[in-house]
Amino acid sequence: MAIDNIGVWRSTFNALPKVLNKSWAAAFATWVDDRVTGKAQLTGITTATPPFTFSKSTFQAQLEALKVTSISAIGGNNFGTAWEAAINASLTLTVVAGDFTAPGDATTWSSVTLAEIDAPSVLAAKAALIAALTNSNKCNNTANSDFPKSFRDAFLMLTGSVTGMNSLPIPTPFDVLLVPLM
Repeated sequence: MAIDNIGVWRSTFNALPKVLNKSWAAAFATWVDDRVTGKAQLTGITTATPPFTFSKSTFQAQLEALKVTSISAIGGNNFGTAWEAAINASLTLTVVAGDFTAPGDATTWSSVTLAEIDAPSVLAAKAALIAALTNSNKCNNTANSDFPKSFRDAFLMLTGSVTGMNSLPIPTPFDVLLVPLM
C-alpha cells in the first residue's frame, strides 16, 4: 500500500483535536502512525508482515516530554529529535523469507534475509524536518500548517538497505542499498 497522498495528510491533520493537555501527543503520534505504518513501498517485495511499523509509542513518549516553546528553532529541533527516536525504534523491514520476483518470470527470485532503514537517510530526513519546521510560517488555521508536508517529506526521504540471496545466475548473496522506503 502506498504512503498517503499530501491531501490525506493535510485533511487528517486538520481533523486532529485542538487541545492544550498532553492528549495532543497521543493524537499526533496516532496521526503519523496511521499515515505510514504498513505503507512502505519497496517495489516487488512480498512479505507476510507489514514492511514498516512506526514506533508510535516512542514518538508519543518523546512528544509528551516536550516543553512548550515559542522559539521555532527549539520546537523544530524537538519535533525532529522525537521523530528520529521513533524511526530508530521502529520495526524496520526485518523480513525473513520475503522475496522479489521478476514480473512474468517465475524462475527469477531473490530471498530477502534482512532489510533495514539506512541510517544516513534518517539523519538527512531529520535535518530536513527540523529545517522545514523551524522555517515554517506560523498560522492560526491548521489547514494551512506546514506540519503535514514536512513530516510526509521526511518519511519520503528514508531509504532502506536490503540483503539476501539471488537466484541468478546461481544463488548468490546480494546487497541492495538506498532503495526508497516509501
